[in-house]
Amino acid sequence: MKYAVLTVIICTHNRSRLLQECLKSLAAQTTSPGVFNILIVDNNSTDDTGEVIKEAVKEMPDIRTVFGTNQGIAQARNRGLTEAQTDWVAFIDDDAKARPDWVERILETIAKGDFDAFGGPYYACHPFGPPPAWLPENFWSYGGPKEYGPLGKFHIAGMNCALKKTAAKAAGRFPINLGMSGMAVAYGEETLLFNRMIKQGYRLGFVPTMRVDHCIMPRKYTVKWLLASAFALGRDTPYAFEAQFSWRGLLGAGRRCGKSVCTLLFSCCNLRAPRC
Repeated sequence: MKYAVLTVIICTHNRSRLLQECLKSLAAQTTSPGVFNILIVDNNSTDDTGEVIKEAVKEMPDIRTVFGTNQGIAQARNRGLTEAQTDWVAFIDDDAKARPDWVERILETIAKGDFDAFGGPYYACHPFGPPPAWLPENFWSYGGPKEYGPLGKFHIAGMNCALKKTAAKAAGRFPINLGMSGMAVAYGEETLLFNRMIKQGYRLGFVPTMRVDHCIMPRKYTVKWLLASAFALGRDTPYAFEAQFSWRGLLGAGRRCGKSVCTLLFSCCNLRAPRC
């Protein structure tokens, strides 16, 4: 068996059916067994997540589970960083599915030695039924740059990223005052970590072939949720960039929130809908 050089971390909370699909996608990877292992951070689940993991272990014995009692995605990701036993870790959300060559593309990038952290695109998937016809086709997708290379003006998504443990720890890990927690809508924990890494001189990049499909839950189809998401984005963005308080910064946050709301409202004129 080859020595594992990568730990794939999945943080999960009461989404056993989605976790099951995520694990199936990892079982179907093109890489040889043993070159990566899986660490599941069970963040206070009360459903049948444990049974889903037991079934997955029958096919993929390199799965380890730890239990996190502190609610929140940042808390869970930090627990994963602590528990991972490899120098490199990759994060994928429990509601995402890795393309078959996902791990292969990550290992290739690690071998090149160009970056200390990198990410890839994600594409919206709608297994629970079609979204409203008034939403744009790519509303929940993020393609990023088309070419492999430095991050530049683009960003890395926490649901699809890989990073050196030492770099993440040196930059302060994921800030626990930001990010989703239970049903609360919040953002910015990965943005702040990666911004701190950049300030400390770490090399960040983007890998367009490192692709995942992101399941969109039906609750996100409602105007209420979309407005709450837009508000949270405007509220959390200044913190994610560690902006000092100023009226200009406050207006900037309001402008970002307003832009998200306008995107939602104007999209009502777009009658195309994504299918999956």
